[in-house]
Amino acid sequence: FDNRRTRNVDPGFRLVRLTTTKPDSRGHHTYTSFPIFVKPCIRYYVSAQHESNLTTDNNNWDVVVLKEEPIEGCKKLLKNNPPSEQDALPRSSS
Repeated sequence: FDNRRTRNVDPGFRLVRLTTTKPDSRGHHTYTSFPIFVKPCIRYYVSAQHESNLTTDNNNWDVVVLKEEPIEGCKKLLKNNPPSEQDALPRSSS
């Protein structure tokens, strides 16, 4: 975990590893993998939604997409260079 809050992700199906910023009683953070189909030229705002803010249990949380917004400069570039259908397919890790 490198404390970056913004990441650029290529369009298509992605499994994004996220962490909560809420530490447990020992100061540790938990991670989860979040499946998402990323649309081109869209910015996503996501948040960790915990079952309770009153406890130090950080194992029970879900990722919620709070907002999606278009990236205008990207849309202009995309018009001139549209992605191929291959860009939307999941990529193998090999």
